Amino acid sequence: MTEPTIRPSRPEDVAAAVPLIFSAGPDAYNFVFGHKTPVDAQGFLTHAFVCTGGEFSWPVHWVMELDGEVVGTAAGYTGKTARHFMWPAIAQILRCNGIIAGAGVIRRGLQIERIVVPPRRADLFYIANVGIAPHHRGKGLGWTLLKHMHEEGRRQGATVAALDVSMENPRAEALYRRIGYRIVRETPSTLRNAAGHVPGHRRMEFALPDAPLEVE
Repeated sequence: MTEPTIRPSRPEDVAAAVPLIFSAGPDAYNFVFGHKTPVDAQGFLTHAFVCTGGEFSWPVHWVMELDGEVVGTAAGYTGKTARHFMWPAIAQILRCNGIIAGAGVIRRGLQIERIVVPPRRADLFYIANVGIAPHHRGKGLGWTLLKHMHEEGRRQGATVAALDVSMENPRAEALYRRIGYRIVRETPSTLRNAAGHVPGHRRMEFALPDAPLEVE
């Protein structure tokens, strides 16, 4: 197999990147952005991706390419960067949904932040929206992408990587455990509406200086 390349994302990656971002947590995305809204969850993510601020924007994402095809994506940012996400996110939500429907999205977003707590520490590099194209899963590309994100975290001065994994995704959790991630918090969830639900999540952390080179 040709070796993949990983690069910072660009606005023109939107069509390929958004379905991969959505695949990282479709039920949760539908719960927040797809319930009684004029645009669906992927429609909102498409709008947010091409913006320059917020946790869904292209500047905080990387894409993996294989033979010219975008086959993976991941977001990464420190707690210091995450402090500036709120106002761009509110603007994006209201622009897509208007005041009334947008208020519901904001309320549900605050609910999910009790389950998937935003990072606060400047020394912590938070990894999110990890998605691999379905026809390329099981080939080690997820680990390759995570190794790159670990290096990016080091470059940004972080000493710890963190991510949240759904309790309904044991395969991903098993990968993170093999790499060396450990569970630091477990949060159950009962959030559900007609569009989707938010599974319970486990916050996992990994000391970046001790990153292994291989997964056994």
